[in-house]
Amino acid sequence: MNTTKMSIIALSIAALAGCAAPGERVIAQVQQADKQTQQRLERNQVLMAQRSADEIGWWQQLHSDELNQLVDSVLVRNQDLQAASARIKAALANLDVSEFAYWPNGGLNAQAQRGKNVQTAYSGVQEQASARGVLNWQLDLSGRLRALADAASARTHAQLAAHQQLSKELVVTTVRSYMRWQGFAQQQQLTERQLGALSQSMDILAVQVEEGVATEFELNRTRSQYFQLKQRLPKLQALMLAERATLAMILDSSAQQLQLTALSEAQYQQWALNLALLDPQQALMQRPDVRRSVAQLTEQAALSTSAQRALYPDVSLSAFAGVLGVGGSHFQQTQGQWQVTPQVQWSLFSYPELLAQLQQQKALSQAQYHSYRQTLSNVIAGAELSLQTVFQQQQTLNLAQSRLQASQQAYAQARAAYEEGQLPYLELLDARQDVLIAQQDTLITRDTWLNAQVGVYSELSGRWSRALHKVPVI
Repeated sequence: MNTTKMSIIALSIAALAGCAAPGERVIAQVQQADKQTQQRLERNQVLMAQRSADEIGWWQQLHSDELNQLVDSVLVRNQDLQAASARIKAALANLDVSEFAYWPNGGLNAQAQRGKNVQTAYSGVQEQASARGVLNWQLDLSGRLRALADAASARTHAQLAAHQQLSKELVVTTVRSYMRWQGFAQQQQLTERQLGALSQSMDILAVQVEEGVATEFELNRTRSQYFQLKQRLPKLQALMLAERATLAMILDSSAQQLQLTALSEAQYQQWALNLALLDPQQALMQRPDVRRSVAQLTEQAALSTSAQRALYPDVSLSAFAGVLGVGGSHFQQTQGQWQVTPQVQWSLFSYPELLAQLQQQKALSQAQYHSYRQTLSNVIAGAELSLQTVFQQQQTLNLAQSRLQASQQAYAQARAAYEEGQLPYLELLDARQDVLIAQQDTLITRDTWLNAQVGVYSELSGRWSRALHKVPVI
């Protein structure tokens, strides 16, 4: 009769467990959202136009051994990244704990005694030994423990995504800081060349002033332009120091120990990134922030399932077996005992509280679902903006280069007219000032254009950021 009752209870719980859980409905919504996002990406012609080559290791297009070494060192030496790796290990250990929860547990205990009681008539040595084993098994027919293990697995995936996010940010920061440092170094070299040319002009003007050919006013205008240009050097040096300090910080080093080599003007002019993606959809959908949002949504869905299954009875088995030996050294008298106890626990009087917890968890799951949808929208919008920014910066760079070419031609014409005595020196000085400003603006615009290209790879980071490290497969 008892066996029949237990079978009926088990079948009832199995039938209840087969009902659709709240988490399953959320996952179905996620799949539908992913399908809509994929269709939206396929219709994006600007994004799909970037499909051509593999973007893994995209910074190597710059052909800078120094930059490649910096990236490799950051991924090994950064302390935040090491802390993220430790958190992954902790999450994996916690996952093991959750998965072992629905396996049998128990233990063994054995002891022996040997002694003599002087107050009894029996003067011999008394010996006694016992051993017992205990086994407890929560059968988890409702699937509550399985859902909690799924939530722990989702938390582990969230930690993996956080590690991927940090790796991506470190690489992007390294490349951008190194690019900016090289850009400031180019501006410094240009400023020093311009100062050298102005210094020669001042020397010539000083002689001409003594000979009465030039005026003091012309010499002082040239000096004013010289010092106006020279005051840029301390600012550029401070900016270079700030970028070097950023690199040293993420390298767990000091700025004094970090030595960087400035590129030549020809090398810097050849710097460019060929924007190419092997799979634009995966470049977006495998982004670490998207993967982390999916993991958090999966965790909330699993917790919703667990909260629903908490409404069902818990069935467990307890088993005990022991043996006791009494007597002399041969243990001639032995007693044994065993017991198996099935148990059903149903928190009927806690139903209002459990239902409230279930409603709370459903609300949290819905909130996380909407957060996931917003993450997808942000990702697509950010990718589109980054591509448009590169296009606009390319146009700005072309215009800056055209302006520089025109100013250089105008300066050459002004110099020829000045040497023929057809143009006053102050107009020649103004023409030179136009060239100086155009050269500086072109360098700044080129640096902005390069950083905009890095921004595209930062937004479309799904594939290359996952390839940075081999992570455990769950």
